[in-house]
Formats: sequence, C-alpha cells, structure tokens
Amino acid sequence: MESVLTDGLDIKSVEELKAIFPIQSELMEYLLIKIMASNQEPMGSMTFKIILDRLNFKVGTATIGRCLKILDSHGYTYQVSNKGRMLTDLGVQKMHHMERQVMEHSLGQGIVEASKIRQNDINDLINLMVARRTIECQAIRMAAINADEKDLKEINWALVQHKKTVDLEKHPGGAGLDFHILIVRASKNRFMEATVKLLAYEERNIEYKTLKLSTYAHAAAYVDVHRQIMDALLARDADLAEKLMHDHFEEMINSLFMDLQK
Repeated sequence: MESVLTDGLDIKSVEELKAIFPIQSELMEYLLIKIMASNQEPMGSMTFKIILDRLNFKVGTATIGRCLKILDSHGYTYQVSNKGRMLTDLGVQKMHHMERQVMEHSLGQGIVEASKIRQNDINDLINLMVARRTIECQAIRMAAINADEKDLKEINWALVQHKKTVDLEKHPGGAGLDFHILIVRASKNRFMEATVKLLAYEERNIEYKTLKLSTYAHAAAYVDVHRQIMDALLARDADLAEKLMHDHFEEMINSLFMDLQK
C-alpha cells in the first residue's frame, strides 16, 4: 500500500526541506499539501501518517489532524464525508506557491555552488565573467529603458567613486563592481540582480587575493569605458549601451586569457 500511496510523489528529502521550511508546522503543511496533490482520492490522518513515516517525517496522527484542521480554516482543504480531505482550488494555488519556494531555493543553492571559486583559479574567474557578460548585456538594455532618475544618480555616484579609487591608486580589487551591480538593479529584474550580486561577491574574493591580474593595468581605461556606458544610459540608447558592455567584457575576458597563458 505504501508504494501505491507514494507513486508520483516527487519530493525532496525532509532534511533538505528543513532548510526551506525551518518551522515544523510550515514543513508539515507543505508535505500534507504535496501528498494530497499527488493522490486524487480523499485521505485521512492514518494514510498521511503512513506516507510521512515512509518519508522519515515522524509525527503522530493527532498532530496531523490538527494541521489538517488549520488547512481547512485557511480554505486549502475540505472534508469529503468521513473519507478524508482533498485540496480546494485555493489549496492547489498554495501548492504552486510553495513549489516555487522549493524551486527558487534549489536554484539559489545551485548558483552558490557554481560560484564557489577556487582561490587564484583564473579559469573559474573567466567562466564567471562569461556568465556576467551574458546577464549584464541583457540587463543594460533593460536599464536603458527602465532606469529612473534615482537609478541614474546612483550609477553615476558609483562611477565617481570608481574614478576616485583609481586616481588615488588604491587596491583595484572590486573597483567598478558597484557600477555594474547598480546597472543590473536599474533593469528592474530582481533575479538578474541577485545573481550578479552573488557573482560579484565571489569575484571580489578572488581579486583581493590575486595581485597580478593584468586587468588591473587597465583600471583607468575601464573608468573611461564606464563613462561611455553612463552616457549611453543617459541617452536611453539601449543598442549602444549593450555594445559597449559587451566590448567591455570581451576586453576583460581577453586580458584574463593572457594571464592564463603566462
């Protein structure tokens, strides 16, 4: 019977889910809704307990019953005579919402793992820059359209700070990254912004520990490129802004390839 009940039940391990739903009541709510969505027949507390035991989530039938009553009160489930409960349309919507939480967490973990750069590994830094180029060339097109006055002022402020850093000959690690991050923020795409922030954080980590990158020799030239990009944004010229950003990344990536060959 257990195998029949869990047929089609695509679910992560309870330990993985605890990172997404750290409060036990929320985790149980997700599990019960997920189980109901995978079985088209009304289900009672004992049936839920069998499945939860199989998933290694140990809880009593009384606790399950209380959680089901809470789901009823929210309008997510309804009682089918004495046979058990099923999801309402609102419950199905709730399931989709919680599934998105699980998916977003999984994607975020994947990005974190992919962005764990090995210190001083220029190959990984090149791959990181290629990923940034892909995102930022699209983001700057969106920023040229969506950026408001506040966004443009913040981007220009970052440009000024970048120039000061170069003029004062301070350690160039991370210089100019704020300029890029604020452009992506101005695209109004929060997923692009979150990804670029994470990549920029990892880039800073490796740059502060790698003192001989040839990109540092071009720091002053990059300030000039950023000024050209800023001017394109102010002119709302998406095509020019994208071209300048693409060429900027190409130059940085080529410089890293030169470092790799040394």
